[in-house]
Amino acid sequence: MGERREKYSCPNHNCKQYGTKSGHFYRREGQFITQWNHQPVPRYVCKECGKKFSSHSFRSTYQQKKPHLNRVIYELYCSGMTQRRIAKQLRCNLKTVVRKFLFMAAEARLAHEAFLKRKAFSMSEIQFDEMESFEHTRLKPLSLALAVSGDGRHILDARIGVLNYKGRLAGLARRRYGLRKDTSREARAGVWKTALDMAAPSGVKIITDAKPQYATEIARRFKDYKNYHHLAVPNRRNLLQYAQNPLRRKNSNDPLFWLNHVAARLRHDLSRMMRKVWTTTKRKDRLEAHLSLFLAYYNGYVI
Repeated sequence: MGERREKYSCPNHNCKQYGTKSGHFYRREGQFITQWNHQPVPRYVCKECGKKFSSHSFRSTYQQKKPHLNRVIYELYCSGMTQRRIAKQLRCNLKTVVRKFLFMAAEARLAHEAFLKRKAFSMSEIQFDEMESFEHTRLKPLSLALAVSGDGRHILDARIGVLNYKGRLAGLARRRYGLRKDTSREARAGVWKTALDMAAPSGVKIITDAKPQYATEIARRFKDYKNYHHLAVPNRRNLLQYAQNPLRRKNSNDPLFWLNHVAARLRHDLSRMMRKVWTTTKRKDRLEAHLSLFLAYYNGYVI
């Protein structure tokens, strides 16, 4: 039997065969051995321009020396381990872990965008709330807008916004870091847009806490979507019921149970989101990348 010819195109942008997958413009020319699994990979050459390529030239892991670590780092970094601990566990350099983390985060972001584009979710109930964190120091707080499905199976969206200085440290933070623009409203707007796109045509129930801004933003964002119902849950509802009956679970019959569950998992599974530890996030964009990674991990994307 003859050798099976894969459908490739010439990687040279200036070649006439670029973008065409005829399968007859190249010929086999030797092979090379990969360093990470020591497997032979055939090498090809374009008959038109002489450009050499292989099957690995068209993969997202092209030129990576250790692509077998991508999946392992992806799972460990979404399971509460820090970058340094992962590097120590896998016996590799910390720079390798950081590069793999950023690469997998970009792949996770593309996977989630693909799911949203083809409207893989159709939600009849959406739960929304915000979490708080900080970057580098508690003087610079951040807001995490989070929306999950009513059954807790999917995270619809998670976005980071900058919070203005607040609390007893506001004066010190303002003197040390100057003015700080609050972008939490823009973060919530992005999550509301995703929620609107994923809302079921038959109707959607939106559950939030009793923050007044939520009702205003939902009414403005969903004004053209008539089949929605907003339920605002008082913040002290469960605390009052627990005070009346201490033997009762605090989260029993909680309308925001699945959102609180996902928020608790974020605090547990993301090392930079844990409370009262030294592993805090130093940069806002890295926190966003870590959230994209966890979102893909929680939703079960294959990346």
